[in-house]
Amino acid sequence: MELDNELFSVARVAAALRRERQTITSWIRRKIITPRRIAAGRRSTYLLDPVDCLALAIGVELQRLRFSLAEITLAVNWLRSRSLESMQRDWAEGRCVMFVVAGCTPCPRLLHRDALVANDQIDFAAASKLGIHFAGIDLQTAFHELMAKLESSDSSAGTAGVEAVR
Repeated sequence: MELDNELFSVARVAAALRRERQTITSWIRRKIITPRRIAAGRRSTYLLDPVDCLALAIGVELQRLRFSLAEITLAVNWLRSRSLESMQRDWAEGRCVMFVVAGCTPCPRLLHRDALVANDQIDFAAASKLGIHFAGIDLQTAFHELMAKLESSDSSAGTAGVEAVR
């Protein structure tokens, strides 16, 4: 993918995620995400690499699913601790679903899709009735769809590729 090494402005990422630029800069100020690069100039301009962009997209979806900011920060930092190359190796081996459970510190985990979807030992309906928030997010799909949106500057698809398991 051509954009793997590109840096993106907050405005461009916010448009792709259909969020206000101020929301993203607020998350930066609150240290929910810390961009890897700051452009030199009179004003601070944050530049986001592809992993930062993916982490923001996942954070936005987790916020929509009513995860707390602390839980979102944990998931965002977990994603940002990994390189794009290591994620791509995992995806090539079939480990592409990030599983997040609210209030569970060993999460998130990276799983094969079948380990989550075809798992008869997890009763998702019962967990949901108990008020346990969880999400299974296909990182590979989310990444590719987000990069396509950033490449085309089309901001109509929201947090594409991000889906909650219900």
